[in-house]
Amino acid sequence: MLAFAGVAALVFDPHILTEVPAVLVMASAAMTWGGATLVQRRLAGVSVMNGQAWNGLMGALTLAPFALMFERPAIAGLAHVGWVPAAWFAFSCLGSTIIGQGTLAWLLQRYPISTIMPLMLAAPVMSTVFASLYFGTPITAVMIGGGTLALAGVTIIALSPDRKARG
Repeated sequence: MLAFAGVAALVFDPHILTEVPAVLVMASAAMTWGGATLVQRRLAGVSVMNGQAWNGLMGALTLAPFALMFERPAIAGLAHVGWVPAAWFAFSCLGSTIIGQGTLAWLLQRYPISTIMPLMLAAPVMSTVFASLYFGTPITAVMIGGGTLALAGVTIIALSPDRKARG
């Protein structure tokens, strides 16, 4: 609860109350991701790369019709994209998806969800710090308190004697 409270404090913005549709979409995406994580946990005999390939194929098949309908000018402009956007795209494909999500899938197949998921709460803290450094946005006292709470909660979970005895 401490870790979740910290993440909530870290990312809460009072203006979010005017964005109810976006919050509902995000909540359904989080529930879908959670369900997929449970399914992925139970996969036996499926390699991480095989799972990532299927995920990529299903995502491409789902999004391609929408891209073709709504993004024609952007698709036409791909021929003139410089190396910086191409490098960010490559990082997203390789670093974030294959390495990041692939590592998560590998961990989920080998360790209990209760061991892996609390560590995921460090992601919003790191994202906030990196976004602040990159975009130059200020880090407030509430954000520092929320990040500290989140990391303290994750640390308590990760270092709990009960977890060590089970591991």
